[in-house]
Amino acid sequence: MPISEEILYSSSASKEHYYAGDYIFRKGEIPQHYYQILDGTVKLNSYINDKEVVQGILSDHSGMGEAMLILGKPYLMNAVALSDCTVLKITTKHFIDLLRLHPNIFFDIYSNLADASFENAKTINTFTNRSRV
Repeated sequence: MPISEEILYSSSASKEHYYAGDYIFRKGEIPQHYYQILDGTVKLNSYINDKEVVQGILSDHSGMGEAMLILGKPYLMNAVALSDCTVLKITTKHFIDLLRLHPNIFFDIYSNLADASFENAKTINTFTNRSRV
């Protein structure tokens, strides 16, 4: 669920423009911002043995990077603009302050992350059970 632009701007968000092919963030970097796409399309990817693994395609109003930002851990993937994009970004400090002021947003983010974690566990469980057959 997107965070309203009004709330992001009230929390010192700034607007950034990226061209197709630009990296918004790179795997291994320590997060400094929360990102929300205003318009355009972004690919989340990484590389294993020189082969691209696409982990998601995000578009208008999607948020990016919140899990690693909250954890303070390096990104596990890249975010690459697939098209020209406009993105709102907010610093870690302002993002944490925003979550404290709007606990419903924190709950929405937590729910989405928990759902993704559950789906990943189901997928892993499916592969694990197949290997026993």
